[in-house]
Amino acid sequence: MKEKIFTIPNMMSVFRILLIPFILWMFFTERYYIAAGLLVLSGITDLLDGFIARRFHMISALGKALDPIADKLTILAVLVSLCFFSPTMIALVAVIVLLALARKSLYAVFVFDNAFQYYMERYAPRSVFDFADRYLCDSAYLSDFIFCEQYKNFTASKHK
Repeated sequence: MKEKIFTIPNMMSVFRILLIPFILWMFFTERYYIAAGLLVLSGITDLLDGFIARRFHMISALGKALDPIADKLTILAVLVSLCFFSPTMIALVAVIVLLALARKSLYAVFVFDNAFQYYMERYAPRSVFDFADRYLCDSAYLSDFIFCEQYKNFTASKHK
């Protein structure tokens, strides 16, 4: 069955993305109340598109991608606006960006750690030669298991 692209939640996410230039324009033309109203409208449509998608079974792969993109672009627009509004906000924005990068980095470390545990439990070397063959000669073993189905099943069973 082909997945529908033109669903109400997807259109609401596209609407939120299209609102961003208007939010910025209102902010830079010093119409702060209108910009705030558009941000509130964006937030309401964000809540509604998730609710409608779940309630009426309209969840789609496109919607799963569009919604976070719309969220991140809206946040970026607000952060850029804050930096132009007050140069002292640049420090706050830098802290927010660093925290986001730290979160992503920690996530990558945990994913690698789980993959390494999986590899060691399933394919632990039995001798020094086996160790040299698996770890020193061919480092592709570990990267293969990060994306395979067995790894996904392993991590799902670990968190039950």
